[in-house]
Amino acid sequence: MPTAAYATDASDEDVAGQSVEVADGTTTEGESGDATTDTGDAETDGSDVAEEPQESQEPQPEESAEPEPEETTAPVEETEPSEEDEADDAQEVAPTTFDPAGTLDPRFTASKISSSATLTQVEMDKLAMSVGDDPAVLEGGFTAERSLAGFNAANIVSDSVLYDGDAMTQSQISSFLDSKVKTCRSGYTCLPDYTEVTKTRSSDTYCTGYSGGKRESSATIIYKVAKACDINPKALIVILQKEQGLVTHTWPSSWRYTIAMGMACPDTSACDSKYYGFQNQVYSAARQYQVYTKSSYFSWYPVGKSSAVRYNPKSSCGSSNLTIANKATAALYYYTPYQPNRAALAAGYGTGDSCSAYGNRNFYNYFTDWFGSTHQGSNPCTVPSGAKSTSVTYVTTAGLNARKAPNTGCGTGVFGIDKGTIVKASQVSADGDWVKVRTNAGSRWVSKQYLKKATAAQSKCSISSGTTSASGTYVVTTSTTARYAPWDACTMSPRAVQKGTAVNVKRVSSSGNWVQISTGIGDRWIRVSSLSKCSAPAGTSSTGEQYVVAATSTKAYQYAGAKCTTGVNAWGKDTTRANTVKQGTLVQATKVSKTGNWIQIRTSSGLRWVQRSDLTGCGTPTGTTKTSGEYEVSTKTTTAYVSPFAKCSSQVKFWGTGTGHRTLHKGWVLHATAISKTGKWIRIDTSTGLLWVRESDIRKR
Repeated sequence: MPTAAYATDASDEDVAGQSVEVADGTTTEGESGDATTDTGDAETDGSDVAEEPQESQEPQPEESAEPEPEETTAPVEETEPSEEDEADDAQEVAPTTFDPAGTLDPRFTASKISSSATLTQVEMDKLAMSVGDDPAVLEGGFTAERSLAGFNAANIVSDSVLYDGDAMTQSQISSFLDSKVKTCRSGYTCLPDYTEVTKTRSSDTYCTGYSGGKRESSATIIYKVAKACDINPKALIVILQKEQGLVTHTWPSSWRYTIAMGMACPDTSACDSKYYGFQNQVYSAARQYQVYTKSSYFSWYPVGKSSAVRYNPKSSCGSSNLTIANKATAALYYYTPYQPNRAALAAGYGTGDSCSAYGNRNFYNYFTDWFGSTHQGSNPCTVPSGAKSTSVTYVTTAGLNARKAPNTGCGTGVFGIDKGTIVKASQVSADGDWVKVRTNAGSRWVSKQYLKKATAAQSKCSISSGTTSASGTYVVTTSTTARYAPWDACTMSPRAVQKGTAVNVKRVSSSGNWVQISTGIGDRWIRVSSLSKCSAPAGTSSTGEQYVVAATSTKAYQYAGAKCTTGVNAWGKDTTRANTVKQGTLVQATKVSKTGNWIQIRTSSGLRWVQRSDLTGCGTPTGTTKTSGEYEVSTKTTTAYVSPFAKCSSQVKFWGTGTGHRTLHKGWVLHATAISKTGKWIRIDTSTGLLWVRESDIRKR
């Protein structure tokens, strides 16, 4: 597989700043004799991978000379390389004391490393480079829609395109994947239908983290990774295709998902099992593209300077000098360090010559055919190159706008930050006037003139990146501490929260372990493990019954259930969460819980829940029968009641509704619907509902 240059177990900080001494190399010509040029039109190498069958030529099981691949048997090209193959590959690109092709890429050399280095030569090899299994020819007879005439080996993709995590919605990703696989072979799982139990990843300098879930789809994983690592989901889709053909494959083996992005699969050794798994591959590869721009270790393809870039792992195929235009293009070469030669470019999607490499050519091919240009015009939201890494924490001295680029003309994704907000910086612009900080909306750029360095205590309370809006009422189940930021180490302005306190949630952290709540001293963060959500009971059913409060008094709660009735008020708010209902109050029910223990009623504060045991029903008397006919009021006035029971006639109105008993005047015409068993009460239809009147106060017309 085309493989990524990736950081080893020695952290990126461990390798940052290490120097590599490389002897001057020579630039050779390609095997066909064409000299290398600065435009990248020299020869490249061909892939030694067997082509998979074209879709239109796919043999049917009964006609094929070879058995159709089954779920438990991968096609021959799907198998992992043998030890002999790996040994041959390692020998073919075995590093020497200098790179005969003339590059400064330490992965092609056995150069000395500075005495402060922590990487062994084996680890250096695992920084990876490969033509690998990038197919020269597309599967399924796919035809290129656009010409490679616009391909520029020194400027394959712009920074603004590659580093754009908001380029597609999850729905758009899902629809695109669906469009590429019309029919998946029986017994196989194609990419649109692939699901996986994902793992939670912590936030770091490069990505904001990943909250794991059950049976997340490939589209969901791509979307969440793109947002977390600010990598264009279109680029992630393209890499999945150029590495393993997963986007269009109709019978993919499980091995393709295991090494989906070709991440950590170096030429000189087997793939690193630590990076196995679809989500692991996508997240690790996306993160690595950020590492390339922020770690000073990756320096041998500097932006704006001439660098020799190989055509093939074989040094005899040579290289040519490129002045790499931007960080995004440099990142592609760190991931797959070969440029296509003239034969590869002339072949389109096809096979070139023995010195052709196809990884970065196919990235351009797929991207332009599927999504359009890999570049954008003059865009104020394009982040210029030259930014440097930093890890300083600041406090904002004024309310200010945080932008997606260090430019006041960038109006996309602007996010307001309040004065006094603590922010952690990850980058500083080349001119030193802007810093990239974490915000609730993700990483954004802010003007440095409105920042001051945080104190030691403040530095432990910086804002969390990638939080999302949330809502709902919760009750505290275990006494805990609400913190200024979602970190246990943050001890600035804590607030004790007692068990039983009801709280309103505003935001949730990227890890899903913390929620932001409203308090009397401002917004604070509290651990989710200390909370229980208050919600309506499951399995409720509608009802129109009337009741009267029989107990001395009762409480009407916003939520049913004992756990959510202990906190009367949402902490830090004046919103009342419980109302006292006096004895004899007439109430109108709207819902009843599945257990029958709770009744939802109408109140002046909205719908609330009361315990059924505190109520007495005002239902229809036993033995009531239907009747019809017109009556008129025969007395000067009479009262129409919601129920003929005396216990339900003491209150004139339903509590909180403004409706209930009605006064009727002599001569009013009434339409009867039912009569009680004793005949003393007649039920009539009114504009406010069914009511009961005494038979002695009316006469039939």
